[in-house]
Amino acid sequence: MIVEKDQLRVNRFFLPGMPVVLVGAMVDGRVNFMTVAFVGQVNFSPPMLGISIGDHATRDAILKTRQFSVNVPSRGLLKRVDLMGLVSGRERDKSKVFNVSFGRLPMAPFAEECPVNVGLTVKHTLELPGDVLFVGLVEEVLVDRQALYQDGLVDVSKVDPFFLSMPDNIYWSLGGQCGAAWHDGLPLRDSVPGL
Repeated sequence: MIVEKDQLRVNRFFLPGMPVVLVGAMVDGRVNFMTVAFVGQVNFSPPMLGISIGDHATRDAILKTRQFSVNVPSRGLLKRVDLMGLVSGRERDKSKVFNVSFGRLPMAPFAEECPVNVGLTVKHTLELPGDVLFVGLVEEVLVDRQALYQDGLVDVSKVDPFFLSMPDNIYWSLGGQCGAAWHDGLPLRDSVPGL
């Protein structure tokens, strides 16, 4: 079956959805959180995450301190998380919106209400035309006990993350499980020549 496709104008809105996180940093000695959707794992071992941030106080703070946090919020935090993207850390003190804690990194504040908190040190930066891409080495991961399976792995359904689509600017929640990675394609292996 051939599927018809339309050619889209090349722009920044071609991915259907991006995970929403809070990036924490110390801005002029105070805690600051910023909503970020340009985030993802970029290396397996050692584990590294990449985030991309434009001209914001959080970007300047990370460039200065070389530390930051990535906090994965649940849907119940959506309004407060959205607020962190509406209010500038250069103009407002956002340090009281979430309960704050610190792990091993003194310049990487955690939003305690988020079920997953990751502390990172900057390993690489890449200046892009509009943003700075930070590659951070994962130094520690804290997860709420109720968001774990019995074997200690993170249960994504209990984290209950949400995603952003653009340019419609809509938050989306996670659907149910739809398959098993590195497993469901196994019956098709014989259909690929040379395997």
